[in-house]
Amino acid sequence: MYPASLSRCVITRLELLFIRIAAVKEWFGNMNNTTVLCGGLPVSSGIAFGKVRKLVKASGQRIDKNDILVLYSSDPTFAPDVMQAGGMIVEIGGRLAHLCVIALEMGIPCITQVDNAMEILSDGQEIFLDAGEGKVYAME
Repeated sequence: MYPASLSRCVITRLELLFIRIAAVKEWFGNMNNTTVLCGGLPVSSGIAFGKVRKLVKASGQRIDKNDILVLYSSDPTFAPDVMQAGGMIVEIGGRLAHLCVIALEMGIPCITQVDNAMEILSDGQEIFLDAGEGKVYAME
């Protein structure tokens, strides 16, 4: 038996999730009409939309919560940057790579094994990351 406040907290989180999914569906309409830029292996499910931020080395700079990081590999030096981001796309690595485990634990949407993500996506490009399906869509 859970305390009433805890059960209300869970209901509130579910309601928030349904509201967020409904907003995304309304915004994109039918997902079949949007352009799939790339895809990969889902690690931490969830959705994120925002601007692409490519990182080739640990920046130590402020990362916006709406930024979606695009990384070549799952290097542990990126951990502080990942914990600030709204999502993560990694070219090389598996589900048990260091940053993927951090994303899973922190609830950050993440996909890995995305071929040529650094070439396909450009800095500042607005994208929609569906980490449950492992796909990246263009926001037009």
